Amino acid sequence: MKAPRGRQPVGSVRARQAPGALDEPRVRSKHVRAVQGRQLEQVRRRERDNFSVKTRRRVASRAGYLCSNPSCRVMTIGPSRESIDDIATVGVAAHICAAASGGARYDRAMSSKQRVSIENAIWLCSTHATLIDRDEIRFTRDALRRWKIEHEAYVEHNVGKTHIREATASLGGRRISPEAARIAAERTLAWEFRLFAQLLRDEIARGIDEARYLKYSIALRKLRHIEAGELLSAVRQEMDAANMIIQSFARLMGGPLIEALGKSRSPEEAGSPGDADLLEFVAHNVGEIHRQTIEWGLNWLHVKCKWKEADRLLSIFPRWMSKIQDSISQISDRIDRIYEDALATISPTSPDYKAVLSIELIIPEEDINAVTTEIDRLAPLLAKLG
Repeated sequence: MKAPRGRQPVGSVRARQAPGALDEPRVRSKHVRAVQGRQLEQVRRRERDNFSVKTRRRVASRAGYLCSNPSCRVMTIGPSRESIDDIATVGVAAHICAAASGGARYDRAMSSKQRVSIENAIWLCSTHATLIDRDEIRFTRDALRRWKIEHEAYVEHNVGKTHIREATASLGGRRISPEAARIAAERTLAWEFRLFAQLLRDEIARGIDEARYLKYSIALRKLRHIEAGELLSAVRQEMDAANMIIQSFARLMGGPLIEALGKSRSPEEAGSPGDADLLEFVAHNVGEIHRQTIEWGLNWLHVKCKWKEADRLLSIFPRWMSKIQDSISQISDRIDRIYEDALATISPTSPDYKAVLSIELIIPEEDINAVTTEIDRLAPLLAKLG
């Protein structure tokens, strides 16, 4: 039955085509596009250096099926209720260096074999597998390799244990930060050095404002005036205080720290386990030296003498103490750099890696000479003042 002219049967569609267009149903064109899309995806996959099933299983097993991001570590596999033998997984064997050109951290120097090797794989949850490819600046190749090395050491440490230890909230009877607690609990590669660096960093942070007052010569306290006749004796006391700081620091570094790190001067005892409580003791007392140094520097910043000839000498001691506290505050960063360099160098097939950390606290010779020169200049002038 034909419909009246100008009207369409119910449910029909009038299609308008451009001149020269093929007279094919729209569903056909969609099908063509879908096929082309699948073919393109297949080509792209062939161009990628993807991991084998064996490699994916190996890297997942070595990670304990936990996300290798140290701030995540979620379980990525478990039973599914779809059937009695199904599993559900949210884990991904991600490429440290991209599988294809244009990907995150792509390295043209790598061969196809190297890209698909387990050394280029890291096990992550799906969230972090996506995130690392969205921010190459933050998630560098070295950072991901460090994650992997630390995480596999963490899993190895916990094999055979009934549960993964919870972070200890205190060491040596003193509260510690969550970051330090995590390092103390996990005890991954070189944990002793990382724990000391973090504990000391936390101690230094307690005096950050006072350190800035000293650095920028900001005097907010009541000034203390001394007479010219008291000047030289006060200077000698300050020099004795500086020497005491250096000697105390040297004793902490030369004895307790070496013992706490699990290292010994005798070869037969080298490599013994570290002592977390002793590490906290050393870090706390180095922190006390840091705070005492700042306090002495601020005290001299607020000392004034009516005798103007003394101004140059009085200005030296705040600078002394500022340099000492600055040297102490840089120790943690130096340890971190050595640790990161080690991680970038070592591999499962590399020989033992040795790094030397030298920590010294020295008053620059030019500062000592400046004090001596000023004392020699002022002594005869003070004698004339009587």
